[in-house]
Amino acid sequence: YDSVLDKDFHQTILQFVAKRRVIKTSEGKLKAYPGKYFKNIRRKIESFEQSNPLNTEQSNTSILYGHELIYKLFRKLDEGINPDLEIVKYITEKTDYKNIPSFAGAIEYQKKDGSLLTLGILYPFVQSEGNMWDYAQDYIIRYYERVLSKITQIEKYPVLPSSFFEKLEDDIPEIMLELIGAPFIEMAYQLGKRTAELHQALARPTQNPDFKPESYSLLYQRSLYQSIQSLVKRVFLTLNKNLNRCPENIKKDLEEVLSLESTIINHCKKILSKKIKAKKIRVHGDYHLGQVLYTGNDFYIIDFEGEPARPLGERRLKRSPLKDVAGMLRSFHYAAFAPLIQEKITGEYEDLEYWAKLWTYFVSKTFLVAYLKNIESSTIIPEDKEDISKLLSIYLLEKSVYEVGYEINNRPDWLAIPLKGILYEIGAIQNEEKE
Repeated sequence: YDSVLDKDFHQTILQFVAKRRVIKTSEGKLKAYPGKYFKNIRRKIESFEQSNPLNTEQSNTSILYGHELIYKLFRKLDEGINPDLEIVKYITEKTDYKNIPSFAGAIEYQKKDGSLLTLGILYPFVQSEGNMWDYAQDYIIRYYERVLSKITQIEKYPVLPSSFFEKLEDDIPEIMLELIGAPFIEMAYQLGKRTAELHQALARPTQNPDFKPESYSLLYQRSLYQSIQSLVKRVFLTLNKNLNRCPENIKKDLEEVLSLESTIINHCKKILSKKIKAKKIRVHGDYHLGQVLYTGNDFYIIDFEGEPARPLGERRLKRSPLKDVAGMLRSFHYAAFAPLIQEKITGEYEDLEYWAKLWTYFVSKTFLVAYLKNIESSTIIPEDKEDISKLLSIYLLEKSVYEVGYEINNRPDWLAIPLKGILYEIGAIQNEEKE
C-alpha cells in the first residue's frame, strides 16, 4: 500500500510542517519546519481538502494541494542535504530572485550522528501553461509545417554557421524569424536573461561556504579534464559493446563519432593550457526545457536536485554556470530533432534535418546572446570571448557524450540526436582551428 494515495497522509504532511513536528525514533528524529512563504497560506491549509499525487514522469512523487501548494516526496534518499532544498531555500531567503517557486517547508530525518536525509519539500504551486519542453514541441511542429509549405518557394536556404559564436551579434534572417515565429524567439531571449539572473543570484557575495563563489585553479581544471576523460572512455567503451542495439539508419554518424574519441579528449585537454579567470558557483545541475515552467509571460525554474543518477555529494559541487548554459543548448537541439525521431512530421528526413539544425542554431544563439548580455558585469564567466567559447564547447561535448551513454542504455532510437550534437561541435572546433 502506497501512502501517497491516501488523502489523510496528504493532510498529515501539511500539519507536520505547519506545527513544526518532531518525532523521535530509535536511530534519530523526523522533523518538519515551514519556510517564510508558509505564513502566506497558513490560515488556508485547512481548506486544502482537494489533494492528489501528480501523474508525471519523474524520479520522485509530487502531491498537489488544490492550486496552492505542491509537496515533492523524494523516492531516492541520499545522506546529506538535498540540493533542491538547499538552493531553493537559499535563493528564497537570501536573494531577490523571483523566478523560482519559493521555499514553503521541508521534512527531514536527522540521524543520531547528525547526518541528514531530505524526505520532501513543500513549494507554492506555480500556475503555468506547462513546461517549456512541451510548449517548444508545439512551436517546432508548426515550424516544420511552415517549412514544408514554403520549401519550394525558398530560392536560397539560410546559411548554417559553423558554431554558436560565429556571427553571434548578427540579426536573425527574416525568413528564419518568420518560420520560427517571433514570439518564440522572444521567449528564448527572455529565458536567456532569466538564466543569467539566476546565476547572478547564486554568485552573490556570501560567507556561507556552501554558496561562496570560488575562483578556478589549475588543480580544479585538471580534475575537470580527468572527469571528462573518464566519462568519454567509459561511454565509448559502452557504445562499442552495444553496437548491435543501434538503429541501422545512424550507422554513418555512429562510425564517424566512434573515430573521434581521441579528438574529443584532446580538445577537452585544452582546459589545462592556462588558468582560466572565472568562478565556480552552485548551479542548477540538470538544466533543460523540462525544468522551466512558462506562465504565459515569464518563466519559473524548478527542480534544483541535479541529475538523480549522480551521487548527492557530486550534485552539490560548485561548477561553472556555463555548464547550465550547455545543458539548455543541448535541450534546444533535442527539442528540434524530437518530432523527427518520433515521426510526428511527414516529410523527407534529410531535408528537414538541415532545418532542424537551423532552428537549433538561431534559437540557441538568441538564448546565448541574452545570457551573455545579462551576465557580462559578473566575474563568474571569463572576460575573454575565446575562453568562454572554449569552456562552452567542452561542456557541450561533455553533455553530448553523457547523452550518448544515457540513450544507448535507455532509448537507442534517440541516439541519433547526441551523435549529431558531437559531430556539429567537433565540426565547429575544427573550423575555428582552420581560421
